[in-house]
Amino acid sequence: MRKVVQHPVVRLIVIIACGFVSFGLLRSLLDNWQRGDVVREQRAKLEQVKQEHTKLEERLEEATSASFVEREARNRLGFVKQGETIMLMGTPTPDESTPQTSEGESMSRWQRWWNLFF
Repeated sequence: MRKVVQHPVVRLIVIIACGFVSFGLLRSLLDNWQRGDVVREQRAKLEQVKQEHTKLEERLEEATSASFVEREARNRLGFVKQGETIMLMGTPTPDESTPQTSEGESMSRWQRWWNLFF
């Protein structure tokens, strides 16, 4: 039996088989290590999504509250309670907000350039 193991061809076959097994084992370890990185990344994303979910639940709770509905009805839709008075403040139009004091301001831009050079 001992002579069979000492034969160079058998030794070579055993070394090659051990090499294949070692290579497969190292490859498997590398794959597991890389998958560990993916798992860590996905856990971080999960935490982000959980935080966003919590924030959205808070916003939903606020949006369904009676005070929020009343505030939005007043601000966006102009609703009032009985007995309240609405005061509307107008915004000036562009013509009213920019008074034209001199003759140069009433001309168009190209006319002012023309007058500047000629």
